[in-house]
Amino acid sequence: DASFGARGDGWAIVDVEGLADQAYAAALQPDGGIVLAGYVQGQFASRPDVALVRLTSSGAPDPGFGTAGIVERFTDRIDDRVAGVLVQP
Repeated sequence: DASFGARGDGWAIVDVEGLADQAYAAALQPDGGIVLAGYVQGQFASRPDVALVRLTSSGAPDPGFGTAGIVERFTDRIDDRVAGVLVQP
């Protein structure tokens, strides 16, 4: 769908921290929103984070979720990842 995404090119790209953002899981919500879960390597390699990103049905970051569509949490281990996400009714 070429109209999907904030740039209108069919891609939804969200830069969480700028180095190594990786989504490992996705879930579709009943309203068409998309929740992505994964790993973020911040500007310091020793500061890993896990993150959730919510996109609207059009593929833009949801401004009503977290900060500009992103919820990020610091973890204390370099290999922490979110590998699954489930949307409950």
